[in-house]
Amino acid sequence: MQLHVQPRYSYERTRQDIRYGIDDTELGIKYRFLNIEHDNSTLTIGIYPIYQMPTGDTKLGPNRRQGKIFLPLWIQRDSGGWTYYGGPGYRINPGTGYKNSIFLGGTALYKATQSLQIGGEIFHETPDAVEGKSTTGFNLGGTYNLSHDYKILFSAGKGINNVSSTNQLSVYLALQVRY
Repeated sequence: MQLHVQPRYSYERTRQDIRYGIDDTELGIKYRFLNIEHDNSTLTIGIYPIYQMPTGDTKLGPNRRQGKIFLPLWIQRDSGGWTYYGGPGYRINPGTGYKNSIFLGGTALYKATQSLQIGGEIFHETPDAVEGKSTTGFNLGGTYNLSHDYKILFSAGKGINNVSSTNQLSVYLALQVRY
């Protein structure tokens, strides 16, 4: 079992506006119900429900402060220097003008050094708003181990479809602390 708490600070820029501030906080629990090890390979399957606590500043958008739930199925395979993970998920997105959506994504990471993993992901999500559009996109990034308990996570990417309304560019930088 893995617990995760992710407070967030967001900076969002469009052609018309710049918004930044404290964003909604994620709480998640990953529970593995299948773990198969064979030779130099591992297959794990689990569930990873995430609740977005409504802690965000509404100046970031009207969909903040609307507690959301994400219910993914997590499938991961580790083999040699490669890690593959992803799967489908269902997002419960309450609030006027919003609707639930289906998410599908996959990631491949390669262990380039003892401390560095690099790779990419591709994803698709159905519209999460009544008048919204689906989004398909990709990210390139990785992780860098500072020590056993501290890791830098980084990525940058963009949308592939409906780019002007869904994802012209996204950048992610985080410090992961394990206990």
